[in-house]
Amino acid sequence: MTVRQDVTVRARRARPRALTLLGLSALCLLATLVLSACGPKVGESSPTTGAASPHRGGSLVFVSGYEPRTLDPVTSWDLNTLVNIFDTLYEYEGKPGAAGLKLLPALAASMPRVSADGRTYLIRLRHGVRFAPPVNREVTADDVQYSFERLLRHPESWCTFFYNNVDGVREFIAGEGDHLRGLRVADPYTVEFRLIDPDPAFINTLAMWFCGVVPREWVAKWGRQFARHPLGSGPYMLDEWKAGTWIILKRNPNYSGAAPAWLDEVKLSLSSPSPERDLMRLLRGEVDFVSLSHETYVQAKSMPGLSKYLFWDTFVACDVVLMNAQMRPFDDVRVRRAVCWAIDRERIARLAGEFPLWQIYPPGMPGYDPDVKYYGYDPAKARSLLAEAGYPDGLDTTLFAPGGGDTKLAQAVQNDLKAVGIRAKIRLVPPETYWTVLSTPHTAPMAMRWWAMDYPDPYDWIMPFFTKAAAVKDGSNHSFWWDPKLEAMLVEAQRTFDPAARLAKYREMQAFISDQAPAVPLASGAMGGLVSRRVGGFFFHQVYSLLYGYYWRQ
Repeated sequence: MTVRQDVTVRARRARPRALTLLGLSALCLLATLVLSACGPKVGESSPTTGAASPHRGGSLVFVSGYEPRTLDPVTSWDLNTLVNIFDTLYEYEGKPGAAGLKLLPALAASMPRVSADGRTYLIRLRHGVRFAPPVNREVTADDVQYSFERLLRHPESWCTFFYNNVDGVREFIAGEGDHLRGLRVADPYTVEFRLIDPDPAFINTLAMWFCGVVPREWVAKWGRQFARHPLGSGPYMLDEWKAGTWIILKRNPNYSGAAPAWLDEVKLSLSSPSPERDLMRLLRGEVDFVSLSHETYVQAKSMPGLSKYLFWDTFVACDVVLMNAQMRPFDDVRVRRAVCWAIDRERIARLAGEFPLWQIYPPGMPGYDPDVKYYGYDPAKARSLLAEAGYPDGLDTTLFAPGGGDTKLAQAVQNDLKAVGIRAKIRLVPPETYWTVLSTPHTAPMAMRWWAMDYPDPYDWIMPFFTKAAAVKDGSNHSFWWDPKLEAMLVEAQRTFDPAARLAKYREMQAFISDQAPAVPLASGAMGGLVSRRVGGFFFHQVYSLLYGYYWRQ
C-alpha cells in the first residue's frame, strides 16, 4: 500500500470549526471552559442528574442554537439530530468518556469478518430491523447498497473522499456502471466491501452519520424535499419542522437498537446562539439544555444549587499554528523548533478557555499519552535556535488567521513570537476563503488552524495533516510538510491489525512529527453546558455529543 495520491482531501469543503454540541458553525463555538479554579480537571464530565430511575414518557427541550439547512444524512452537518433519526452499520457505545469510543454493531448483526489481507469486509445485518412509519418495512442489504451508492453520487455530497479506498469508487462517481464494484450484496442480509488497500479504520468510516441507511421509496417520494422529510430506522423520527421555531422528534415505534429511547418527544428550539439569553431561558424553566460560553459557565457555577447540573468534557479537537515547510524560513527545522519553544501554551489555553496541548494528538484521540510532553515554553532556547539557523537578529514573517471572529489567539501567538525576535504580521482572511488560501502552495508561511476529529482513529489525524497526498492545492496538509519516513511508517501501521501494536506505531509517528515540528499544537478543546432538574441520565458523548435516546425526564 502507498499513501494514495488520489485521496480527495477535505479542505475542498468549507469545514466548520467543529461539529459542536448541536452542529454550530465556526463562528458560534460555544461551551468552552477555562482551566482555572472554577473549572474541573480533564476527565470529569457529566452533571449528577438521574437520581430517579429511567422510565419512558415525557419530553425535553434542547436549545439547538441554529436551524439546519437539511436533514439528509448525505448533505447535513447536524450530527446530533441525524444520529437520532438514522441507523448506520456500526455505532459507538452510548457511554461517556473513552467508553463511548468503542464500536458496536448497529444495523450489523456483529463486527465484520475481515479477510486475512485486510481488504474484504463481510457484514451481516440484523433481521427484523424496520424503517420508521409510514415505510415500516424491514431494512435489507439492498438498502445498505442503495444508501452507500447514493452517498457517492449525490450532487451535494461532500464526504466521498472517506471512501476512495473502496474498489471502483472513482469510476462509480464518474458515472461508470449501475453499481459500485467494491460493494456486493451477497444475500438479503449480507453485504461485502472490497478495499484497494488495507485500512483498519474503515469500519470507523461506516459509523459516520452520512452512512445512515435510507429507504429508496421514501427518497423517491420526496425527491429533493427528502432533506426536509428525513426517515430512517433510528430511535427517533421527525414529527414536525417549523421553520425558525422548532424541530420536534418523536420516538420511532419500530426502533430495535441499543438506545433505550426513554423520551416520547425531543423538541429542538431553533434560535441564534446567545449563551446569556439561553441561560436565562433555562433558569426560567423554558428549556432543559443549553450550551454555555466560558462567561456563562462561570456565572452558572456561582449560582446556588446549579453546580451539580453543569457538565463539561474534553472535545477531540485542537488549535494549532502551522508552518509552511515550502517557504523560508520555515524550510529550516531549527526555525520550526524555535517557534515550538517560543509559544506559551499555558497562557494560550487560558485565553481560549481550553487545555494546553503538548503533543500532536488531543485528549480523547487514541494515541494520546497524558505523560508525554514535546517542547515547552523556553524563549531563551527559541532565540538560541534562531541564531543557530542564521537569524541572530530575528526575522519577519506573516501569520495568517481567519477574519470575522475573535483574533485573541493569533495576537497572543504574535506577542510570544515577538518576544524571541520573530516579527509576525497578522493577515486576516475572510472565513469563506480561508481554507482555499491556506491550501494554495507557497502562500501562507504561518497560519492559525483548528481541526476536529472525523472519527476516533489516529489515521484521521495523520493522513490529512502530514502526508504527501494531502500536501497539494486544495489539500488539507497546510504546512506542506511530509517525509518519506513518515509515509513508510503510515503504510506499516495500516498493515498492522493488532490494535495495541498499531497504536504503538502511531505513537512513534507522533514522536517523529513532533521532532520535525511542522505544527505547534496550542490547546485542545472542551464542551460544556447546563441541564435542567428535569433531565435524567445525561452524559456528553465524545463522538455524538448528545444522544437523546439515553436521557429521560425526571
